[in-house]
Amino acid sequence: RELERANKDIKLGNEEIDELQVRMKEQENLNNDAIHSLKKGHQQQLDKLNGELSVARSEAEKQGQEISALKAEAEKLREENSERVEIAMGAAEAARKESRNLQKQLSQADKRRKRLQ
Repeated sequence: RELERANKDIKLGNEEIDELQVRMKEQENLNNDAIHSLKKGHQQQLDKLNGELSVARSEAEKQGQEISALKAEAEKLREENSERVEIAMGAAEAARKESRNLQKQLSQADKRRKRLQ
């Protein structure tokens, strides 16, 4: 009888172990599913952030190119303006010389007129 009782206890112990192993396996599966879900969520967030970063980099590069183009245009305008200033100064100097010439001619004509009177 004690042997039967011991065998029965062993059988119940084995069933309890089997049940615990099944529960452990179920918990392991749940844990694996949770880990997989977290990894998937993190990967999706990472992919989204990488996409946003890529867009931001492209925009920054585009703005950098626009700034470079504007700087080049500003330099070109400065050069053109400098040339115009030089031309205007040359024209002003020529006009001053012409004015002095005309003043001399006027003065000489005035002297001749006075002599002729």
